[in-house]
Amino acid sequence: MLSITDLPPELLVSVFAFLQLPDLSCTRCVCKQFAQVISTSLILRYQMSLERYGMKHNPHSEMDTAQSLDALERHLDAWTPSILEPSFVKIVDISNKDSGIYELSGGTYFLGRTAGQTVPFLRLPSSPEDPVQWDELHVQGDIVDIGIAVYEHDLFVAVVMDPAPNLFLRFYSLSAKGPHPSAKRHSLFVQNQPVGRISVCLEIVGPHLILVTRDIFPPGDSSTPDSTYVFNWMEGRRIKTIRHPNQTYSGLVFLTPTLVVFPDLKSFALDIWRIDDDSCVPLVTLNLPLLNSGFSIQHMACRSCPNPGSFSKNAAKRPFQYDPEEAIIIFHVHLASLGPSIPFAFFVHKRTLVDLIPEPSSSFTTTEEEEGAPTVIPWSTWSPGKTRWIFQNTLDLITTTAGQRYVYLQKQHPAVACVLDFNMRGRAAGRSVLRSDTNDNGKEGGTPFDEALEGTLPCYVSCVEMACVEGMVDAENGNGNAAQRLETVIMDEERILGFKLDDSYRLKDLVIWYFG
Repeated sequence: MLSITDLPPELLVSVFAFLQLPDLSCTRCVCKQFAQVISTSLILRYQMSLERYGMKHNPHSEMDTAQSLDALERHLDAWTPSILEPSFVKIVDISNKDSGIYELSGGTYFLGRTAGQTVPFLRLPSSPEDPVQWDELHVQGDIVDIGIAVYEHDLFVAVVMDPAPNLFLRFYSLSAKGPHPSAKRHSLFVQNQPVGRISVCLEIVGPHLILVTRDIFPPGDSSTPDSTYVFNWMEGRRIKTIRHPNQTYSGLVFLTPTLVVFPDLKSFALDIWRIDDDSCVPLVTLNLPLLNSGFSIQHMACRSCPNPGSFSKNAAKRPFQYDPEEAIIIFHVHLASLGPSIPFAFFVHKRTLVDLIPEPSSSFTTTEEEEGAPTVIPWSTWSPGKTRWIFQNTLDLITTTAGQRYVYLQKQHPAVACVLDFNMRGRAAGRSVLRSDTNDNGKEGGTPFDEALEGTLPCYVSCVEMACVEGMVDAENGNGNAAQRLETVIMDEERILGFKLDDSYRLKDLVIWYFG
């Protein structure tokens, strides 16, 4: 009778490919034969590396396994040392660009203004030879905001007034710069209620588009409700509408294709909703730390990259991407007090929030007993060891994470950027580990929080000199003057982008550090 050890190596590889990283690690210890098969198989080595470093394979990639593994190793070599060194740097003049709207997605940087009808965009270079040229997309109507799903759908969504107060969604193919072929209706009507000053946010995953509208200055009083709209943008239909008190939600993140988290300004909590049912209340409300007297919530925003979704064939050149299930979420929190507002950021893995969703038969102890009320979980119950809080700079933007990494400029040394890597299964590579809190839970004039932050989510720390980088070249005219102070930085999977201002505090240069 044959045993598994009698199988030829190629069949063992096929069997082992069904195992996840912990099981493969155990299997490698069973016997020398299994260890030899696993250590010499390119397929299994690539699979193990993807899982260890929070990546997923792109099935549309044109690379074979050896090329994909080599590309992954080069990516890790670029991002895991304690001192990061870009493979090349380019500078782009943006002094003549408006800056009311910006977005970074799918290797493309968008920079435009509200109330305009044109959005300039820049396809970011992946090699020193790539041209750096601005393109633009023309839309019908005055732009309020934009939404992007480049990798998944080649999709650009314009939220427009046409004319005010009629709010529409319009769907464009970014590559064709015309109506998107997958949208049955190029234009979807949203609302036409009179508004003071409207603020919107939107995210797209698969066929679902979620749009949150808020009236920042409601005419007359503050009774104008916020609205959350869930659309199937491909079919051109609205799935449901949820109304909230004014100034409740100001952002959202898809946890899965059907689970979404919203930061709640009214109750200082995180509300998790399921969008594929008829529920009018969240599934779960996660309380954030109680605030002391004299402090209140001024603003909250959130982001995670990448979104859940499948690879598009348009992304075929890159054999892997960060796994959305393993990504971190950043929440910006601005606290108001008698003095200047206090900007914080805190981080949590998507998986942490998904794991808090109770099974139908589960019985959490909640603070609400009424049938149909959300499960409410106190901060002290769900957060210890799973979040990290840091003080932020006032100018920090939201597009500062990619996968499990976060970039920011040091306050004391604004020419040095730090990259926090929350993947503790990754390479140490001489990097220091942040295990304790990065802040002291307070400011002069009082402590904001009445509960311990317990912000001990560990992470690795790397640094990069953002000024005086050898070989920095202006992408348009060849000038090399890079030793100027940066105001803020953002990042995607392959790059860090920095912004320089002129003497009048207007945008001057976009500096692109490419790592791979």
